[in-house]
Amino acid sequence: MITHFKWPLEKKSATMVTIELDGEYLWIPLSEKVKTTPKSMSVGTYAWKRGAKRILDSLEEHEIRATVFTPGAVAQNYPEIVRAFVEKGHEIALHGWEHENFGLLEETEQKIIIEKSIDEICKCTGKVPVGFRAPEGEMTPGTLGLLEEAGLLYDNSFHDNDIPYFVGEKGRFVEIPMRWELHDLVYFAFCWGPDYPIGESRVSDYRQAVGNFKAEAKAYNDFGLCCVLKFEPAIIGNPGRIALMNDVLDYVCNIDTWIATGEQIALFVREDRKKDYSE
Repeated sequence: MITHFKWPLEKKSATMVTIELDGEYLWIPLSEKVKTTPKSMSVGTYAWKRGAKRILDSLEEHEIRATVFTPGAVAQNYPEIVRAFVEKGHEIALHGWEHENFGLLEETEQKIIIEKSIDEICKCTGKVPVGFRAPEGEMTPGTLGLLEEAGLLYDNSFHDNDIPYFVGEKGRFVEIPMRWELHDLVYFAFCWGPDYPIGESRVSDYRQAVGNFKAEAKAYNDFGLCCVLKFEPAIIGNPGRIALMNDVLDYVCNIDTWIATGEQIALFVREDRKKDYSE
């Protein structure tokens, strides 16, 4: 069993910094009320008005290239935001069309959404996306096959490991797994949306949350693993929380880790299938 990789540049571990450009599309699938509730929509559109720019500035300050998971509808309706990330060298990857739950869709519906999203992102960025993260984290048994058939290189949806591995029928499709405890949404987004109880805020203590991120990043580095950090502009992009992201990125930039995009990690895994990793 492979327990670790010999990462590029003789680094001890790998770190993938990811952004989800969901905006209001994170909340719309949760309830039909969202589209007709200005307050709820405003929670998501904060991403475009304020959050995305702060994240771009943070990534540039730290000289980090991120992987930006983008719904096709965002590329269609907010192309200037998506292109701003492209211009700074970030990777744009697939994240459904309107953040649909793929686990609830027939494979024919999934195929249409995948192809439509690829076309829209190509139109917006001029490049074919090679990565995918399932909206809501769900898919059906046939989803990976559809992604591989569409020409994608990797998926970033599962939670069953802490190093990349191969999936799919051809044995060349790469899964880069992630963990919930490295998602900003887990700490800061529980009380949003029209169907959540008013007055039951469960926003985490900021210091505790950033401490969790740092503890995980350190452990991943100590064990030579692949750490996937996830940030959402509407969640982490406010004035107080962007400081937390900066703190986490400061820490990551000062440990012995290879900070890479999903595409870079997947290509490395495919091209470096050595047989002597296990101890």
